[in-house]
Amino acid sequence: MLELNSVDGEPDVARAGGIGSAPHADVDPELERELAQAAEDQPIEVVLLLRESRGPRTSVAALLRRARRGAGPGVVESSYLPRMGALVVRACPRIIRRLIAQPEVELACANRVAAAAAEACKS
Repeated sequence: MLELNSVDGEPDVARAGGIGSAPHADVDPELERELAQAAEDQPIEVVLLLRESRGPRTSVAALLRRARRGAGPGVVESSYLPRMGALVVRACPRIIRRLIAQPEVELACANRVAAAAAEACKS
């Protein structure tokens, strides 16, 4: 299970099940393993499913800006699939953890396609 940390008064990592009434993401155990084993400068790739919003929807750009605020340097690559409500992100673990903690994120899982491609390139 991921630990809950705080940076600038905002949660850094969400735990499945949540704390209090705030919604938290359900985190795939494989992603938890990748986050625990990755070096802080080693990018990992995740798929985030975003919650359906009843009110004004936060833009993906705003979501990424919030996650990067105060997280230090790091390249973030992303691709948004609006019909699926999915955001694919490649970034360092600290930014991924901050993204998982955002209330718009319902589910976070490791991108197994990216991991399989990386393994195929090693062979």
